[in-house]
Parts: sequence; C-alpha cells; structure tokens
Amino acid sequence: MEQTCHDPELKHPCGALAGIRHFSNGTTPESTLEERAQYYAMIEEEDKLIGQARAAWKAYLEKKGAKGIFIYLSDHRDHMGDKGLFGKQTLFELSAHIPMIIQIDDCAHQEVQTPVSIMDIGETLCALTGAPRLPYSEGKDLSPAIFGQGTVVRPVISEILGTGRDGRNDSMGTMVRQGDYKLITYRGWEEEDLLFNIAEDPQERSNLVRELPEVYAALKAIAAEHAVGEEVKIKRALECVGPGSNVSILTQYGRRHPELLSEVWLMQEQ
Repeated sequence: MEQTCHDPELKHPCGALAGIRHFSNGTTPESTLEERAQYYAMIEEEDKLIGQARAAWKAYLEKKGAKGIFIYLSDHRDHMGDKGLFGKQTLFELSAHIPMIIQIDDCAHQEVQTPVSIMDIGETLCALTGAPRLPYSEGKDLSPAIFGQGTVVRPVISEILGTGRDGRNDSMGTMVRQGDYKLITYRGWEEEDLLFNIAEDPQERSNLVRELPEVYAALKAIAAEHAVGEEVKIKRALECVGPGSNVSILTQYGRRHPELLSEVWLMQEQ
C-alpha cells in the first residue's frame, strides 16, 4: 500500500513513542499538507544556501590553486505525517536515514547503497588527508567506496531515548542496520521489537521478527553487545537534555569568546 502524507494509523505502535507528536491531537489532512509544503520550502531554501557555500568553497580552491573535499550530511530527517507522526526522534527510516554526499576534486561519481554511519566521516577525512587515525573511533574509512572499490556490509547502529513504562524518557532505543535488514528495539519494550527488510519494504510495514527468527536473533545479539554500559549512557543523556543545559553550554562558550555577538551567545540560563 502506498504511503501518504496523512497516514493516521501507525502500523507498528510502540509504547516508547508515546511522547512523539501524532494525529491524536486532531491534525487534519489539510493541515498536514500545509506543514509538508512548509517543510519542502525549508529544504529548498537550504539547498540554495548549501549551493552558495559550495560555490564559495570552489572559488577559494581555485584562488589557492588547490584541490578540496566538500561533504554534506544531515543529523536526521523528519516524519511529516507519515506513519501518523510528526518530527524526528524515531528509528524509522523517515527519521534515521539521512543524506551523505562527499565530493572530491577529480574523483569519479560513485553511488553507494551499503549503509554507513555518520561516525565514518572523521575516519574518512583522516584517510583522505593523511592525518593520524582518531583515538577510540568507532567509525570506518569510506575512502575505498569513494574511489569505486565498494565498502563492506557491517552493522550500523543508532541510539535514541524513548519513553519508558513509567513515562520517563529513559528507554534506550537501539537500531541495528546490516545489509537489507534493520532491527528496532527499546529497553523495556522488547515484546514490540521490529525487524524490517528495507530493500523489499522501504516503508517499514511488515514486521519480520517471527518470520525470520535467525536474522532477528543475530541483530538482537549485536544490539545486546552494543548495550554494554547502557545505564551510564542513559544517565549522561538525561543530564544533557535537562532544562537549560544547551543554553548553559552556549552561554559558557560565548563568555570564552567575547569577540562574538553577545546577543547571539549570551542567553538567560534557566
């Protein structure tokens, strides 16, 4: 069934998504279309600005007689009515799957479908520039794929805090993507685990946990191994998202850099 921009039925309801905005607030198809139009307009404007930044970078390289690397990627996408949800903060493809574009002078175009991680950027830049590897990095060097040699299929992991059974945002959600298959699991909501074949089911409508127990067990084991130290991760994450924490961080940064405009960086702490 084709997915629409106003899809009030979440095909796989999950208690960990209780805090996500959905259609129970009376959203209409008309308001959904209006919000999506605004979202697309923002993307178009961003594309224009990115083009200007790239043009300025190319002009700089030409002036210096140098070659360079230009990378574009995003931190997340957004549900805009799909699956009955708005915004980010899910591990579905509409939120977790992001663009990654790497442009290198004199490098032939390559299109890589193998899932990779945002953490691979650091390792890749080190390899391309001849810099030492980053200590304790979990990223992988993507330069072989950039130069047409492909990249290995490996587990790609993402994490997020979901809503626990007591209503607190302390249910660690883990996504494991390996090849075509993707597992979504939230601590405390394991009976609602999800397994999808993204190649055959890009809209994530068919949960294959029972149909493919061996694949499910393999990805679940990877998620369990990654969960080591989960209590510390949750504690640190909750500390970082506390009231006024971001404001405090920006204010401290602004005070260390008085050359910056005070009205931009010096904010009222909560």
